[in-house]
Amino acid sequence: AGGQGNGGEGGNGWQCAAGESEEALVDSMGTGGTRARRRTKRNQSWARGLLQMGLVLVAMLSSVLAREGRGEPEEAKTPCQSLGLRVAEIKLDGPVADILWLPGRIVFVITVKRTLYRSADDGRTFENMMGRLEDSEVQENSLHNGVEAMHVSDADNSRVFFKGGGTVHWVTYNSGKSFHARRTGFSFYTVKMHKTDPDCILASRLNDRCMGVTQEGFCYMSLYVTTDFGTTWREAVQYVQMFDWGPHDRTVVYSAYADDGETHQFFRKPTDLNVYRSSNMLQTKDDTRLVVRHGVGFKVAKSGVYVAVKGEEATMQLFVSRDDAQSFLPAVFPSQLQETRYTILDENDGTVFVSVEHRQEAVGEQSEDGAATSTMMSLGDLYASVADGEVLFKDDFENGLTRWRGKGGRAIPAHSRITQDPLCKQGRGCRGKVLKMDDCAIGGDAFSYQSFTCSTARPCKISYWVLGRAWQGFSEGFPGKHIWSAAGSDEERGLHVRTPDTRDRWTRVEYVFPRKHSEFTWNEHEEAQAGSRISRVRVMLEAHSLSCNMTYFDDLRVTRARSEDYVMALRDQTRDMMGHVDLHVIHGISGILAANTKDDEGDVKTVYSVDNGNEWRPLQPPNDRSHSCRYREEAVRPGWYTPQGEVCSLHLHLGHKIKGVPGNWEFRAHKEVDRRFGALVTNRHAIGVVLGVGNVGSALADRPDEVSAYVSRDAGESWRAVSQGSHAGDVADQGTLLLLARNDVATNEVTVSADGGETFRTCSLQLDEDMEVTDVLADPNATSSNFIIHGRIPGNSEAVFVSVDMSMLFPRRCSDVDLAGDPGSDFELWSPRGNARGCEMGRKLDFVRRKAGARCYVGADTKLERLQTDCPCTESDYECDYCYERVGEARAAQLNASATACSWACAGQKPADPPTECKGTYLRSRGYRKIEGNTCQGGLDLNPQRLMCPGNSYFQHKFGGP
Repeated sequence: AGGQGNGGEGGNGWQCAAGESEEALVDSMGTGGTRARRRTKRNQSWARGLLQMGLVLVAMLSSVLAREGRGEPEEAKTPCQSLGLRVAEIKLDGPVADILWLPGRIVFVITVKRTLYRSADDGRTFENMMGRLEDSEVQENSLHNGVEAMHVSDADNSRVFFKGGGTVHWVTYNSGKSFHARRTGFSFYTVKMHKTDPDCILASRLNDRCMGVTQEGFCYMSLYVTTDFGTTWREAVQYVQMFDWGPHDRTVVYSAYADDGETHQFFRKPTDLNVYRSSNMLQTKDDTRLVVRHGVGFKVAKSGVYVAVKGEEATMQLFVSRDDAQSFLPAVFPSQLQETRYTILDENDGTVFVSVEHRQEAVGEQSEDGAATSTMMSLGDLYASVADGEVLFKDDFENGLTRWRGKGGRAIPAHSRITQDPLCKQGRGCRGKVLKMDDCAIGGDAFSYQSFTCSTARPCKISYWVLGRAWQGFSEGFPGKHIWSAAGSDEERGLHVRTPDTRDRWTRVEYVFPRKHSEFTWNEHEEAQAGSRISRVRVMLEAHSLSCNMTYFDDLRVTRARSEDYVMALRDQTRDMMGHVDLHVIHGISGILAANTKDDEGDVKTVYSVDNGNEWRPLQPPNDRSHSCRYREEAVRPGWYTPQGEVCSLHLHLGHKIKGVPGNWEFRAHKEVDRRFGALVTNRHAIGVVLGVGNVGSALADRPDEVSAYVSRDAGESWRAVSQGSHAGDVADQGTLLLLARNDVATNEVTVSADGGETFRTCSLQLDEDMEVTDVLADPNATSSNFIIHGRIPGNSEAVFVSVDMSMLFPRRCSDVDLAGDPGSDFELWSPRGNARGCEMGRKLDFVRRKAGARCYVGADTKLERLQTDCPCTESDYECDYCYERVGEARAAQLNASATACSWACAGQKPADPPTECKGTYLRSRGYRKIEGNTCQGGLDLNPQRLMCPGNSYFQHKFGGP
């Protein structure tokens, strides 16, 4: 059997007959005597047989993959089993309603008949669990029991709460090895698991009047809380509408109507809703206060809490909190908007996108039975959050304690020192140098040497990372007058935020200081005021008494707090009536986005950004003969064009998969894929691999028979056509294995790749009947080699559930990941192209991934790293500041500027004068700001200019100014 070598070069490939030994295979690959001796130790006789079988299977698959990849025709589809794929049809009692993966190869499935199944081998086999759930067949008041939903704890992903359809629910502490019944006596509506405490759960319940059990009283929804994993429940709030756990461990945010007992909850006006915050898990009403009036909806995100407030004439206004829902600032957009609805998209790099809806229209068509296959399409403008205001103080502790003083103004803090991140030793990432508290102190231990103004008129925002249990506050001197604004107990005087107590992970603390009500009287003006006066403050740090030598700080930053400003990122972006936005993040590489927009002619088109929405461009079509568009070098604007002369590009449908995995439940908030088209698939563990469904042309096609499946191996820079028609698909083994199946027609075939999308092969599952595919799924962490295909038999409701196992394709595990890029390694270094400099988001990234030609599996335990080098700043590293927009091609000549230049876009004249109350210095925008998450260093500086206020001399600013 023969095939290409690891490097993918035919001339340097290896040849291995079926009877040759592993030593011969190793030597033929040119890996050297040391590696050969190491692998010779594994040459047990039982492994030889597996190796020989695997080589034959891989050779068969690679040859047919290469043939089909070249477009050679083939009359009969090869059975998948003959390629080494193990296909198993699994009997379920109905179509899949939900599916959940847990660590340890555990998979749970719920069918539409509320039957629970469990797999302990990545979905290859399943067992019906209903016989192990007590009272699972009880029916009460016409409520069918069984399992309705699954909720895994992010704090302990071996724990799952199974919501029953009736009055009995179940929990597992050990990923389903055993179950315990929770007989509450009532059914639940919505369930929210706590992020850090597995025992704590919030759940809502419709009362007996709503359920028709009684005709007395009014119908309303109640909020319940448990602190013992569902053993006991306590009703905390009535007439509740929405609820969620807040940013901090003991915070609960909810919206509710006043309990006046006048009418049913669902007859009340939305404007009667208010948003409340409980600081102690709803334990007492004294811990709860109203924070936003007329808040008709809210979202708790990684970046803060967002509340939509009802305005006049069906409009809304958005308010944002960065301090655990304690205070809110209005979101400010650069133009007057008829704000009707919002969608918050919170990314891991700190960027927040807000889609603001502005008009609606119906799209799509009807099926033969008259059921609508479309949803109402609406359009919105996409805005990106503006970075923090003026930086007042920051320290990442990489340069020692030069910016800090001890108590009484000592040159060095008594109990603080610089050390390496202690979690580096545990393989959990590394923050570099950090500040460690070696002992406790009274009245603070470390004080920032620099002071700055923080007052109710000019508030500050402070953020930092902490490990252990910390106290942090502000002081006038060393310490002088001071306040512990972030501490470990709610009883601390002046507390703004409660700091977490975490020993195994770094936690970020962020809040605004001071609040309107403070124990200090602030010197807002030159006139002295009565009370305890203070105007300039310093940051002070200390370890909690319960964590004296186990507290660490890192990346402390104080900025000027301001209203939540947003800048234009993309106009006329498509969204649906549920608020789901056609925006897709290419996971694993920061800043790469795909979005759909609608032009003036009503055509939907896909655009692509590699700099977090700063600039957008079309997707390049495949450079082959799979479409009718051609590249025209001689055109005025060289590029791809249709035969009719229209600009041509690749357009994709941007639905998301809906599947569960601990820590990633936010994926379920995205737009569920239109069942007529496959989802866009990316995975942070499959760097660079993108699967999509769409078409090449002047606009996105809205019919399944006009689309095809496409794959990209470079995060969307280039594409190749895989197969005609709409497909559902997924990736596995960290991007080396791909599987797709037609989901627009009944099928018995799948299309597979064993080299990360370089080549594909279609084979037959050989099922008794063709199936209508609902979805293709793999482990969301992309570490397994097993795929699940689920759907139904055409014309009836009989479910089809198929496992396709590709683990037998490779005879060995990939080696030498630490030598990625070396000719003898199974791994390569790959870098996104970004721009001409090879930089993307201000840095050059090299990712480790398996070579396409390597005949091995990556496995779950192999960690694929990334290497980063910062680049000098250029114009492409900046986006337009608030009230500025890109000039564009149409206005470039008129303004004598480049098309990418930023020009003033708001009503009125561009402000050129200092602010009315100018003290010391002020910032004047040049029209640009660095893109959020961009790490470029040096080079072109387009950041706002710092200018001196009129009438202030240099010495006044440096020594006497505020």
